[in-house]
Amino acid sequence: SIGHQMGLDDHGAAELFTPEQTVPVEQKDLGTGQWGNMSGVTGDFLVWDKWTVGFIDDSQVRCVDTSKSSTHWLRPGSSKGIFEKLLVIPLSNSKAIVVESRRSTGLNYLYPKATEGALVYVVDTLDPRFRYGIYVKRPNNRPESQFAYGFSLGDAALKKGESIQLSGFKISVVDAGD
Repeated sequence: SIGHQMGLDDHGAAELFTPEQTVPVEQKDLGTGQWGNMSGVTGDFLVWDKWTVGFIDDSQVRCVDTSKSSTHWLRPGSSKGIFEKLLVIPLSNSKAIVVESRRSTGLNYLYPKATEGALVYVVDTLDPRFRYGIYVKRPNNRPESQFAYGFSLGDAALKKGESIQLSGFKISVVDAGD
């Protein structure tokens, strides 16, 4: 794939989890599930990947001041234009919580509308293992199954009114729209 030619690794462990699988898989081993081009070649790249390879520039990434509460409006990563598309909450020099808006538009047109929302994942740039280093996070209120809407971790995106807590930070979706 073009992603491999640009130096990106596979993120998802799609073959580890299918609807037919009976052996449970820990979420940490699912990586990004099947979100993004490097996780099963479905849809657009994660915005983190776009930033890593230079498809978007630094002006489209907001690095959060972790000393205070803040609100941010993100455009979907698949939208055209120079808009803020990625939120990064630094945890250390090599680890961060990342948030992006996913919509069933552009190269993501095959994703069901039910998957739309704020996709939250943790990036650990020092994890050298193949298929590891980026971990999509699911809210606790999701059903037991990690397979939804036709793909692994398909129900991970936060909807309006939902939140998730990670590493002492609460990420909430307070508004959503076009």
